[in-house]
Parts: sequence; structure tokens; C-alpha cells
Amino acid sequence: MTPALPGLGNGPETDTVREGPDLPVGRSKLNASRVVVPLLTIFLFVSVTAGAMAGYAAGLGVEDDRRHRASLVPLAELNRTGRTARSIDRFAVLREALDFLEEEYIGEVPTEDVLNQAAIDGVLAALGDRYSVLARPDGVLPGPGEFDLGDVGIGARLEWLPDRKRLLVTQTFDGLPAADAGLRAGDLVVSVDGEPVSWMDREAAFASLAAPAGPEVRIGYRRDEEAFDATITLRAVEIPTVDHEVLGDASNIGYVRMHSVGELGAAGLAAALTDLMDFGVEAMILDLRGTAGGSTEAAVRVASLLTGPRLVAIGEHTDGARTELKAEGAASLPPGMPLAVLVDRFSAGASELVAGAVQDHGVGLLIGETTYGNGSGQTDFVLADGSRLRVSDHLWHTPNGRKIHGQGLTPDVPMTNEDADGDPGDTGVLPGDTETDPYLQMAELYLVHSLDAATAGR
Repeated sequence: MTPALPGLGNGPETDTVREGPDLPVGRSKLNASRVVVPLLTIFLFVSVTAGAMAGYAAGLGVEDDRRHRASLVPLAELNRTGRTARSIDRFAVLREALDFLEEEYIGEVPTEDVLNQAAIDGVLAALGDRYSVLARPDGVLPGPGEFDLGDVGIGARLEWLPDRKRLLVTQTFDGLPAADAGLRAGDLVVSVDGEPVSWMDREAAFASLAAPAGPEVRIGYRRDEEAFDATITLRAVEIPTVDHEVLGDASNIGYVRMHSVGELGAAGLAAALTDLMDFGVEAMILDLRGTAGGSTEAAVRVASLLTGPRLVAIGEHTDGARTELKAEGAASLPPGMPLAVLVDRFSAGASELVAGAVQDHGVGLLIGETTYGNGSGQTDFVLADGSRLRVSDHLWHTPNGRKIHGQGLTPDVPMTNEDADGDPGDTGVLPGDTETDPYLQMAELYLVHSLDAATAGR
């Protein structure tokens, strides 16, 4: 498939020349036509000759305009159908601007490769799609786990917003530097050590927060309309992938917190479910709040543990092609086991594929906020200069064909922390104590009711 960047147009415009209807000619007019035809022929010859001379003069005028850097007017030509078509150079204005810069700019104009990359960056920014990105020949495209500032860093998940030139905090973790400093999901990092993030590119922004252990960084961030500062000491941290424990008064509800839908997360979920089933739990909670990123392959593995061998998602590509993601492995949960999946506005990407499959196949109940709405998929292309261009070229839909991108998934039980008498500002924040978590309280209430109903029906 040959990729085409959207928004660059589909070719030259065509102006249609309308022809009048043929008029009937009576027998009485036959002799007159014999006189008219030669005269008409002479008239057409004179007209064409005059037109050719005018065209030659116009050509001289155009050449003169080029010398004086005037904007070019599209030339008209006749296509095979006899209709007038206009040959338009879609990038004439860009070339004209570069000519002006090379001749008039008092400083030094960047090299051609820099200008090419800057032009592509500009087009990508105009798309408003944060997942279509360009990596320089010596750069690296973001992978599913790049936004996990683990190893050495602040201990948070961040996402680069190219249209706003900001870093979005999508998840923090108790006991790690970012959470200890007061940052939480939804905050926008606007400066690092006094330098605006808007002056940096993506690589520089992440590098500034992943320096060697020991130094302190001063972070400026915004929460809604308020501005805050935090000083964080960079240190070695380990971003968790999966946590699990047993909940409920009867210790019969399993709880699994997935921090990432990646290969490690899928393996961790399988191990956690096995451990909880061996303990004898009768119902399960899967917590996908704040879980972003991950791969489609991992999403299929995670979904298979919950749904069994069923359809996970449907992909629709730019060229009309259709892709189906199907799970093949057996489910780790027994048929009919009550399942609640917790989501919020930061549940994105692969976690939305998992949640959508659970909801469409009716194997679990979604509880929480409408999800983020990242249902696009990307393909990487290598350009002539060695740069790599990642382009969003397909959209994922749930098994029942529901659109995810731009609208997210609506939970079966919509709620926020405010609905559970919590602080509305805490929405998207995971309490350290599961007993005070309103989302978990709602999930436990549903699961206990389901278990009681199942017991009464026996």
C-alpha cells in the first residue's frame, strides 16, 4: 500500500466547460449552411491563431513574473474530454517562500534535509494526530513502553502532546518520586528547570526527566487553570506491571491491577489470575484505570485470558482493507465467573481493545468513566534520508463494530469519584488504600450481588 498524507489534496482541479444543445437544421437552411461553413472555418482559424499569439505573449508575461517573483497563475490546458483543466503546483507557494528566504533572509537558511524535516513536522502538527510522528535518521520512534519513565527518572507515565507542546501525566505510582511530589494523572508538565517544554522536541523533553540518578529537577505543571511547581530528585525506579490481591469480606474476590498492556503485562496477568484462582476466589476485578500504550499483540493475549478464543477487534484501513484480531488461547476464568473491569478517562489504546472485547462479548461489566478514545493504529515508513515516519493508517473497532477513536468506550456503570461522595478533583487518581476507593466499592457491590444471585438460583 502506498501511503498518502491526508490533507494534501487529491490532484488538479477541473473546470467543466458546458456545451449548448445541438439546434435542429431544416432543409430550407441547407444552402445557407454551405455558405456559413467556410466562413465559420475562416473565423475559427483566425481565432486559434490569435489565441496562440496571446498564449505566447502570456508565456512571456509568466516568465517575466517569475523573474520578479510574482505569484504564478495556473495555466489552462485542454484534456482528452475537451474540458478545460488547470495544472496546479500544490507546493508553488512553499517553493516561492523558500526562494524568498534564500535570497532575502539576513541569516543562514537551514540545509535542505533540515527544511524537509521541518516541513514534515509542520504537516504532522496540522493533522492534529499525536500518534503520527517523524523520527530523524538518528532518532527513535516511541515504542509502547517509552513513556514509562522507569529505570532512572520520576516514576510516572507521560505522553507527548505535539499539538500543545506539553507532556501529559497519564499515571503516577504510590511511593515513586512523581506521586510523592504531588503530581497526578491529568497534569500537564509545562517546564523543566525553568525551560519551557514548548521549546523542546519530544526526545529532549523526555531526556530532561530521565537523567542520571541524583540531580534534582524543578518541574512546572498545570492542573486545570492552576499552576504548580515541584522539585523531584531523580532516582532509580521500577514501574510495576501487574499487582494483585484478594478483596471482600469473605476473601472471595480477586483484584488485579494492570499498569501496562504489554508483553510483561500479559504474562503478569496470566500469573496473577492463576494465583488468585488457586486461592479459590469466586469473582474477579480487573483494574485498567490509567493504563495506556501497549501493543495489539499483547491486547489479544490479555483479552484471550478473559474471553477465550473470540474476536477482539476489527481494523479498518485507509485503503478499505479490513483486519480482524482474534484471540486463540483458552480463558483463565471459568465460564460465568462474575467479572468487573474498571476504566477511566486515561484508559487508552490496548486497554480499550481489551475492555471493548469484554463488554461486547458480555463476559464482564465496565465500571467507571468513558475511556480516552485512542483507537488508531500506525504503520512505520522509512524515508529516503533514513528518517522514519509513523502514520495513523487504520482505526480499531470493537467486535460489534463500535468506534473507539475520538469517543472512547461508555461504561455499563458510569461513575466518577464525585458520584461516590469523593473529591471530584481526585478523578483518575488511584487511592493507596483499596478500602476507600469508590470504584472498587462499586465493583465489589456488583460482584457480591452477582454471587448472591447465583447462589439463590442454585
